[in-house]
Amino acid sequence: MDSASIGLLALLATFGLVLAGLWQLLSASARVADLTERAAALPGERRLQRLRRRLDGRIRSSALGRRLVVAPLATAGLDLPPHELILIAAGAGAAGYLVGSVFFPVWLSALVAAGCVRGVWGWIEWKRRKRREAFVAQLPELAQLLSNGASAGLSIAGAIERARDEIGEPARSEVRVVLEQMRIGQSLELALERLRDRVPSRELGVLVGTLVIQQRSGGDVVSALQGLSETLEQRKDLMREVRTLMAGPVFTAYVVAFMGVGTVFLLNAISPGVIDRMLASAAGIAVFVVAGILYTIGLLLVRRVTQVET
Repeated sequence: MDSASIGLLALLATFGLVLAGLWQLLSASARVADLTERAAALPGERRLQRLRRRLDGRIRSSALGRRLVVAPLATAGLDLPPHELILIAAGAGAAGYLVGSVFFPVWLSALVAAGCVRGVWGWIEWKRRKRREAFVAQLPELAQLLSNGASAGLSIAGAIERARDEIGEPARSEVRVVLEQMRIGQSLELALERLRDRVPSRELGVLVGTLVIQQRSGGDVVSALQGLSETLEQRKDLMREVRTLMAGPVFTAYVVAFMGVGTVFLLNAISPGVIDRMLASAAGIAVFVVAGILYTIGLLLVRRVTQVET
């Protein structure tokens, strides 16, 4: 091999080493920049997390916060921090005010904002009711699983633990809470009483009463739970039939109730500014207030008459 070939190979090797060094330098610079960015963002993230935890702690420690925010979230089965619910309600109120200010004066826009905030809590209540209804629908299955566990020789606590592994949501989460309370030293009776407080219903009250009586005095728990399972199944079928029969009248009642509100917006769309002219006088304001009160009373009466208690 001549000297020219050796020089060319040395030049290529040197060029390869230079490229490798540049690659390592660029990679190290990128890693350093990434670590620097993370280190710069970390204190801000920590401060934000501390602020969130402090805010949630204050909400959970106050009686008003526990009653209005924490308890509804827990019973609705929503994985949502308390401060986020408050921010959502505030955002809904602000959006309602901005939209209402396009059509209504300031005081009526404030009422629209208040209605939007109340609507957020109404949505939470709807989620709570749906979750309670789903749990009540699982009570016949839960009673049958407890009966099967008792017939296999398990205690009530053992049957509850076995039922947790076989039943679906939301009953599984509630049964898990009962077992966790028993593990920290609470009695079965107290854990079941708290379950009844979280998910208030007549069916659950009967099941809890049966389990408590059997725990205290003994007896044929298998037969009692089997009979209770059949009774709860029949009651579930009856409630389903009642809701089916009342679905049509309930829908018609709400449609008639909201036709008045829709008529007002339709008139304002046909003749722009008619709402402003109506609200410019004391008589128009009085008519709006009286109409709003009557519609509210009508909706409350419809809800009260058509509500099926569980």
